[in-house]
Amino acid sequence: MYGHTIYVDGCTHSLYIIVCMEHQTIIARLGGIRALARKLGHPHHTTVQGWSDRNQIPLDRWSEIITAADEDGIALSASDLMPANLRPSEAA
Repeated sequence: MYGHTIYVDGCTHSLYIIVCMEHQTIIARLGGIRALARKLGHPHHTTVQGWSDRNQIPLDRWSEIITAADEDGIALSASDLMPANLRPSEAA
């Protein structure tokens, strides 16, 4: 589904999306693997475990993650989920 994956400078690059190793940190900020799985309504934690193991939250799940963070009062945006080198510049 994601094409070939290569690892460059701590980031996962694939044909369809580019995500950085920070996704494990984001999962931890949202309570960890099991807590995030519950927040997202997953009956088993293995989906989120897979994201953590790969350090990659699929792009089509980002809105769910942002909503879960917002419901917990945690500031998180799509740019937070992007690799640092692709984030919009704050100095404009």
